Amino acid sequence: MALALLAPALAGGAAAQQPLTPFQQETIKAIYAVLPYQREQFALVGPAGAPLALYPDGQSPERIECQQSASFKILSRASEAGAIAVNVCPEHLARLRSLAAAGPRGFDTVLDSLQKGMPPFPADKLRAGGWYHERSNLSGGAEVQYFAVLLVGHGVIGIPTVIVLTDAQAVVVQAATTQLCGEGGNPFPLCADPKGTLSAIAQRLLK
Repeated sequence: MALALLAPALAGGAAAQQPLTPFQQETIKAIYAVLPYQREQFALVGPAGAPLALYPDGQSPERIECQQSASFKILSRASEAGAIAVNVCPEHLARLRSLAAAGPRGFDTVLDSLQKGMPPFPADKLRAGGWYHERSNLSGGAEVQYFAVLLVGHGVIGIPTVIVLTDAQAVVVQAATTQLCGEGGNPFPLCADPKGTLSAIAQRLLK
């Protein structure tokens, strides 16, 4: 399954050595407000440079460039343990609404293919690993769509993903947490409640 990519709008020069943009600084503050800096367990460095990937919705282009984009590596116990990426993308609101709706279908399709000819994975195990989809609404009416993007290669990696949508705004937050969280049971909030944690970060960036 070819994925749709959300990437920073292209800018001149090498981004790796540039100072943090105001949006990157705002994003770090939002993340640390939800997941406080802990020297040994959780710290951000970056930028990570990886685009966000979402299940396709049958539309084109597959690559969507957002003006406000930030991604950071996660450090835990002095080692790189994952990444977290954020796009605030009102300029592609309609497309992101379509991709949010496609997310649960894409998740179910990939999960069904993984389970083909096998007993179904226990629902509690899937949920403990963040492998589920769920839609909800915030008190102000914003839609929250959560799903895991399952990347299949030599193994399977689940990428927890939240898309928060209002009438005028779209915020996408995604985290690669396999190394940080392991196979479930980690009490760290990003592992124990990926939907709630990523949603809280997204809400801090809603305008």
